[in-house]
Amino acid sequence: MIGRTGGKWWMAALFTVPMVYAVGIAVFFLTGGQTDYINYLVVVLLPVFFLTAIVFGPLAEELGWRGFGVAHLLETRGVFTTSIMVGTVWTFWHTPLFWAGSGTSISGMPISLITILLHFAFVTGVRFLHTWVFKNSGSVLMAFVLLASTNGTGTALKYFTPNLSDPEYYQIFTIAIAAVWSLVLIGALVTRSRTRGGNDREI
Repeated sequence: MIGRTGGKWWMAALFTVPMVYAVGIAVFFLTGGQTDYINYLVVVLLPVFFLTAIVFGPLAEELGWRGFGVAHLLETRGVFTTSIMVGTVWTFWHTPLFWAGSGTSISGMPISLITILLHFAFVTGVRFLHTWVFKNSGSVLMAFVLLASTNGTGTALKYFTPNLSDPEYYQIFTIAIAAVWSLVLIGALVTRSRTRGGNDREI
């Protein structure tokens, strides 16, 4: 359950998703995006968002998702199939959060085909990262930390730029999705190279 928890795994678990969102925010503003208010206090309060996310998210989820579900799926399936399966279930499992007034990255977003697809694309992409971290570290703890970081950062973004319109928020979210899938592609290519085009289950 603990597996490998060295410095690189802590760095990956804590900072991968915040960096993905940071890319989304940076590209949004560099390409002309604007907002009349940025709540910089959120940056200082990130640990609070992180701890809150632990209580209301991975504390109850990761032992089941990663410690049981993903662990058993990886015995007979590869990272790709496992991540797609879990990502699909995870998307619909969390869809009711659209109706929540606040507290998550999708809370309060209007429900439409576009928002559902964006949610699916982000969730599934992040599931690849979760599966990869769990498979290579063997640590439910690292998956736990990664999910807390994912949930906490997504929630913090809403408070960091509270005055963005829905279309503007979608722009940031779309860029973040592109960054996530770029990481997935890079990871797949690196793994392919290391295994010399061998077993697809390693992708």
